[in-house]
Amino acid sequence: FSVYALIARQSLLEFVQQFGEEILVAILALGICAILSMTNTTCVSISLEGNTFWVLKGSPVPTKVIFRAKAALNVIICWVGTIVSIPLLSIAFSLPALSTIGLLMIGLAMGVFVAQFGLMVNLKFPKMNGENDTIIVKQSASAFCGIFGGMLLTALLAGAFYLLSSHLEIEQFLFLTSAFLLLLSLAIHRWLLTRGTEIFKTL
Repeated sequence: FSVYALIARQSLLEFVQQFGEEILVAILALGICAILSMTNTTCVSISLEGNTFWVLKGSPVPTKVIFRAKAALNVIICWVGTIVSIPLLSIAFSLPALSTIGLLMIGLAMGVFVAQFGLMVNLKFPKMNGENDTIIVKQSASAFCGIFGGMLLTALLAGAFYLLSSHLEIEQFLFLTSAFLLLLSLAIHRWLLTRGTEIFKTL
């Protein structure tokens, strides 16, 4: 979409002028968060080890390193898309620098949250005996919670902006939301290093 927006810039700008810049930035933020919330590889990354999980579990590597490696893949996928797309959207819609930075921050923060949240969900609802990878990815409880949990959070954030829009500018809301997502990610990370590590050892 960001590439299309750059190509069809003029026609999109005429359409956007009917709604206003603040609504445009809010819609872009909602779309970015919704897409990133569905880009969750960690919610099934442990379950996909399946019958070979004992190899990973018995490797001479600390559990926290395994968690960070699995989270890193998800973060890289989300961050690359965010870093490439948002500048293109900024150019296409002639966004102010502050709005662009706000969108970039919430995209990066959501990428971190999704990775941590997915790991937590997979540890809570592991499916280590799936008949094949398709069942684990499409029919497991962890996949369902990982994807729809992120979408639910996005919907709640959208609702929060609707309620607070008369008191906060969209850029202020994006900065505050980014800080909230990072704090939430930190809390989950601490859980992973404590309770999560214990669960991993018992799988």
